[in-house]
Amino acid sequence: SLVVCYNSVGIQEINSHQNYSLYPNPANNIINITSENETGERLSIEITYPSGRIIEVIENVFIQKTIFSLDISRFAKGLYFVNLKNSNGSKVLRFIKL
Repeated sequence: SLVVCYNSVGIQEINSHQNYSLYPNPANNIINITSENETGERLSIEITYPSGRIIEVIENVFIQKTIFSLDISRFAKGLYFVNLKNSNGSKVLRFIKL
């Protein structure tokens, strides 16, 4: 007989009621990350290449209905991912550097 077992593995996405956005996209020098979270929260932000290689990590960022600006002027042109992580999971946004 054949027995198949399924396990749910992976990274849980941050609750959908916590809306994050990133602009402008595409961008030249600065990207802005915003949150609709009323109470605020602490995040870890990772910037990665599509291959998964981490370029930059910013720990302990507090976002509460504010804009967090990130200087990307030193990045080469191309596609990048922004991984927002907290104790509840993660959210991935992407942007193009011109």
